[in-house]
Amino acid sequence: MLPVGNQCAVCSEPGKLCAGCKNIRYCGVECQQADWKVHKLLCRTFNDARDAPSPNMVRVIEFPVNETKPKFRWMPIDFDLFCRPLEGDFFGPDKPVPSIQSINAHPKTGKLLPLTITFMFRDNLLKDGSLPNKSVYNFTNGRPLNDARGPVLFYGSIPEVEAEAGWKIFDCVDLDTIRLNVIKDWLTLGTDAAPERRAYQERNSAEATAAAVANRDSALETLRKRLEEMP
Repeated sequence: MLPVGNQCAVCSEPGKLCAGCKNIRYCGVECQQADWKVHKLLCRTFNDARDAPSPNMVRVIEFPVNETKPKFRWMPIDFDLFCRPLEGDFFGPDKPVPSIQSINAHPKTGKLLPLTITFMFRDNLLKDGSLPNKSVYNFTNGRPLNDARGPVLFYGSIPEVEAEAGWKIFDCVDLDTIRLNVIKDWLTLGTDAAPERRAYQERNSAEATAAAVANRDSALETLRKRLEEMP
């Protein structure tokens, strides 16, 4: 379950802000302890990453190859049609074009997320000599669904709604501690390979299809208007 407003991150009861990060809410000790194993990985570092070091940067969650846990990182934004972080040489000095996979729904419940979480990784990681990603393996208790190699990062985005925003159809948004459990469930369960696959598909397919069609139609309409306005 994802927290909404003042709701607990574990259940739907009203919750109080975590004293450490002041970013996530819990209704009491029981829920906080249930979430602590994952939340503690980023709790104490969130305040250091709370404010962007400069304008037009987005906060992502990085999984370093040779470290034991994820961390926050600020990256400049590429203001293209589909807004995303400018990764530079993050994926290696050869600067490969990274592969991406999108998380639009919670892997366990099938509930649509309020944002899209995108997973970025080296395109040829299984054949280019990339080392196993220690932080991913540690994060998933050594049981990631797929072989995790090379540097990995996750970033957030939402559909662009401002008519005057130019060519952007999606806008980057900062990730925080609240989304960490969604990322863990996705790394360990995936979607099609999850044990809850049938229930996931039954709950999510109609809603996800409707949302995808709406996003597509909105994107096409925006492109059509921009093309008409071009000299």
